[in-house]
Amino acid sequence: MELNIQTFKPKDLTVVTEFLTSNKLPASDLTEDNIQLFLAYDEEELIATIGLEKNGSSGLLRSLAVKENYRNLEVADKMIKGLFAVCESQGISDIYLLTTTAEKYFLKKGFLQVDRKSIPYDIRQSREFRSICPASAVAMHRQVESSVIKGSKDDLEVRRTS
Repeated sequence: MELNIQTFKPKDLTVVTEFLTSNKLPASDLTEDNIQLFLAYDEEELIATIGLEKNGSSGLLRSLAVKENYRNLEVADKMIKGLFAVCESQGISDIYLLTTTAEKYFLKKGFLQVDRKSIPYDIRQSREFRSICPASAVAMHRQVESSVIKGSKDDLEVRRTS
C-alpha cells in the first residue's frame, strides 16, 4: 500500500470533518491559519489524518486518526514520523497533544504525560486547550530532536494533484 499524502484544502472540509467526527475527534477549527493538516489516501479513499498547530518553537499534534480497517498497518506511525520531520524543518523543538483515548499508544511513541500548567502559554491558549478538548483529556509532551521515531519529510511528501 502506497499512501498518497495531500495537504488539506478548503474543498476537503466536508469529508475531513466527517472523517474526524466519525473518529470522535474535534473538527471545528480546521481552517485556522496556524493549523497544517495532512491527509492520507489509499487510491481515492481518505484513510488517515494528522495535524500540526504551530505556536513559536512548540507544536500541538492534532487530529491523528486512521480508518479502522487500516489500523495495525503502521499508517499512524508513518504519519507521526512525517510530522516529526515537518516539525524539525520548521524549527519546532517540542510537541504536545491532548488525548482522551490514545494515551497508551502515545506513551509507546515516547510521549510523556505532563501537567497542563507545564505546557507553554501559547499552546495552552489554543482553542483545542481552552474549549475544544475536555478538561479530562490527558496532556502529553515529547521533544522532537530526541525523537526515537525517525522519519523524513518524504513520509509526508505531498503529491500534487490537480
